[in-house]
Amino acid sequence: MKRKLFFVLIFFTLSHFCNAQNENSYATFIDSANQVKYKNVKKADLYIQKAKKIVSEKDLGDFYLSTIQVYIDMNHFDEP
Repeated sequence: MKRKLFFVLIFFTLSHFCNAQNENSYATFIDSANQVKYKNVKKADLYIQKAKKIVSEKDLGDFYLSTIQVYIDMNHFDEP
């Protein structure tokens, strides 16, 4: 009985881990864009476009809030 419970627990833990990785995979691209935003604007924009392709509809609000801050920071130095 303990073995079955152990394997069931392992199965649910792994399935939860896989789902959590897929849901926030766009955040990795946003973090990468945030790191290179001052050095390479084109590369940061490319990371944001890649994130936009994989973001789910329920995470669009968080996605746009994150990307707007990156865009604001990139254009901050363009002001006179």
